[in-house]
Amino acid sequence: MRYSHGPVSPVSSGYRTNSGRPNPLPQLTIKGQWLEALGFTQGQPASITAEHGQLIIRTTPATEGNA
Repeated sequence: MRYSHGPVSPVSSGYRTNSGRPNPLPQLTIKGQWLEALGFTQGQPASITAEHGQLIIRTTPATEGNA
């Protein structure tokens, strides 16, 4: 099953403290009912692989330590 959504969301900046100074970090937020249709349910472990300008997000089987 393949989903494509538009318009494309831009990469935004999130901030975390760095010795009291702002430290901008790239940030993506992904949400929607289509994620559940693909097996990404609340609490479902996932793995993220970065390669060649793309992120690959996969569900991973729940184990006793992360269920």
